[in-house]
Amino acid sequence: MEIEKVYYKNMDLLEVKYKGVIAHFFEGNKHLTLYDVESTNKGSGEVQKMLQLMMEKYPDKKMKGTTPLNPIMEHIYKSLGSRNPADSVE
Repeated sequence: MEIEKVYYKNMDLLEVKYKGVIAHFFEGNKHLTLYDVESTNKGSGEVQKMLQLMMEKYPDKKMKGTTPLNPIMEHIYKSLGSRNPADSVE
């Protein structure tokens, strides 16, 4: 997994690359907020694995999403322990 600080959509974000996944996160003091995610290997579990790796790398931060992005992301958030995709994943 590669993590790089980038200026994206007028914000300083973390760009995360893992296999066929590219994601952007805002890093706050107590949380990471997922802004967008794309995968070239849909259905492979790579997005879920990348989120798990981010949770391991930043254990002191809660993982959040700006909104329930779509039904697939809702499923991924729930599989990671979130009851509501807009809530934190802990």
